[in-house]
Amino acid sequence: MTTSDTPPPLPPLPSSGEHTTGTNTPKTSEPSRITLSAYPTPSAPLPSEVLAAPKEDLQTILDSTFLQDALIYCQHPQSKGELDKPAEMLLEEALKRSEALEKKRESLEELHRRVTAAALEAKTAEDDWQKCEKEMYIALRKCGGSALGQKLSAGVAESERICEGLSASFLESNAGSDEIIHFIRDYRRERQLFYLRQERKQRWDEERVAGRSTY
Repeated sequence: MTTSDTPPPLPPLPSSGEHTTGTNTPKTSEPSRITLSAYPTPSAPLPSEVLAAPKEDLQTILDSTFLQDALIYCQHPQSKGELDKPAEMLLEEALKRSEALEKKRESLEELHRRVTAAALEAKTAEDDWQKCEKEMYIALRKCGGSALGQKLSAGVAESERICEGLSASFLESNAGSDEIIHFIRDYRRERQLFYLRQERKQRWDEERVAGRSTY
């Protein structure tokens, strides 16, 4: 029997119905693309999203080892725990922020109530002031420019009538010396008042009075 460096030929591949024994039996290479019709039903549970996915998405998963590794990673208990930790942290942070926002909401509601009450008080005070202001202008109307001008004109006319009345009364009477003295005194007093009122009226008409208003 001669020796040779050539290795012995490999045994034939088993058929689909036969089972191989031993550890040195070579494995057949899998095709690069697995069709959906030949894909077996998995024994391990798959996510509901995968089971409900259309054939096009399932074919995309079969063609991508990255997606397959991701599915395996997500289904592993240890990986689920690692994925749940960030979610729990985010949930805890969200709850804290929700509590803080609830406190702020309560404080804002209280502030809104106070501001509303203050606004109502301010509106009431504004209405009261407008009423008081109206009454004030009505009361000051008699001290306004037109009213003062009318008073000055009436004062001049009144002084002129008094002077004319004194003159007519003196001329119609047979006055003695004492009555003449009283007439002269009264007439001079009334005449001085007439000229004073007349001067004030002129100054008013010429707008030479400080602080003159027209209301």
